[in-house]
Amino acid sequence: AARSLIFSRNGGIVASRFAQRENLLTAAITSNKQCYLSTNTSTTTTPPPPPPPQQQQRPNAHAPTAVTADMAISITKILKQYITNGLTHKRLLEISQQGEVDIVFRWQSMMESFLSTQAHILAGFGYDASEAGIGLYGAQMGHLMQSGDLTSAEVEDIQASTRDAWCTVLQKAFNISEEEFQNSNVVDMDIVKARDMMHLVSSRIQAPEVLEKMASIKDMEALPEKHTALQKILVHDVYLGGTPSLLQQCGFETSEKGYVLMQCTLSKHQNDPLIAQYVGGAMMRAMEAAGIPTPGSAPPK
Repeated sequence: AARSLIFSRNGGIVASRFAQRENLLTAAITSNKQCYLSTNTSTTTTPPPPPPPQQQQRPNAHAPTAVTADMAISITKILKQYITNGLTHKRLLEISQQGEVDIVFRWQSMMESFLSTQAHILAGFGYDASEAGIGLYGAQMGHLMQSGDLTSAEVEDIQASTRDAWCTVLQKAFNISEEEFQNSNVVDMDIVKARDMMHLVSSRIQAPEVLEKMASIKDMEALPEKHTALQKILVHDVYLGGTPSLLQQCGFETSEKGYVLMQCTLSKHQNDPLIAQYVGGAMMRAMEAAGIPTPGSAPPK
């Protein structure tokens, strides 16, 4: 939603009940890419909607065959309740107090909490509480948003509630106050500036020296280690590195807080086709350089 991408999102509270860490990381990368590659139904350049997910892709007989607008909004509202009042909220506060830990590891912990909570909620709607369940819901959501069956008000409601839940996760996990959030570039970032910003991000990710550094982790055997190493390069070299840093060029302070606020901005414009093209292409290139299998690619021999 990237969410950003753009990045990895997983869960910790109930994660051990249904998946290993590697599966969660894979789900996180896939979820991010789906978020970036989704398109806005109100844009004339939106491609034709994909066919509905096939029946054989459903993990179990109870899984819904499609997502409705009411269902999507209900799920995001329940998610927001877990984030603000439930055990997920408690876990995110714990993460926010681990300032001495590298942001990449805290980001992963945040994502583990986010994805495991999402899986827990989706289970109540009939989906498998697993990577497969999250993937099916994401595919059905993509079809819904591109189907043309939604009103503009429904599209805006779904996008706003999803963005609100995601930014709340970031605020809680990284101790960003509502005042700081409202005073940042996130609130008033227009589409033109967001596109320029994401073009800078895409170009930086694909810079020869960055791709060379990503290629240096290709020989790592464990996939979770590769994910972590790639995330470190994205955060510390792409966003925080350089003079001026990419964050500074995009109007954010060169700090952890600036990085987190930038992720909120990405979620605000994640449905723009041009931004999806910038980010999706760059992330595919990064994962390929690092030797990380991408959705649809053949497994490494």
